[in-house]
Amino acid sequence: MQQKMFRSSAFIAACMILFAMTAVSYIPIVFDRGNSVTKITLNPPTPNILLNNQKITITFSYATTQPEGVHIFARPISDGSPSASYAASSAPISPTGSGTGTQNFTITSGNITVDQVRFQMYNADQSRLLFEAFVPVHYQFLMP
Repeated sequence: MQQKMFRSSAFIAACMILFAMTAVSYIPIVFDRGNSVTKITLNPPTPNILLNNQKITITFSYATTQPEGVHIFARPISDGSPSASYAASSAPISPTGSGTGTQNFTITSGNITVDQVRFQMYNADQSRLLFEAFVPVHYQFLMP
């Protein structure tokens, strides 16, 4: 039993170190000059074990040069694809300039591990992807 607890503690510590090293220094995959998402905060923090329907709340800062504003989405990813059984908040238009935003998501059923959060910024009519980045996380969602 003590050996299992040690392995679990070591795993959580390794995940926290990995997250601390990468969350602050993620590299956007798509980056249209003047459009960005930064200062990302996750609540509850990662790594974490949650029950289905418990929400992850994400706050962030953004900057955009789009005159009509932008939609910013934060979505859970598991093994490179959108997580199964996820539910997420809508993404209202964030005005041009800079500001802050909030998104949330949960897993509604199943035992699912979320290993990334994908951030996407689209123009107002959602016809053009302006920014995309992936932040590594470790959330295990379990059935009650």
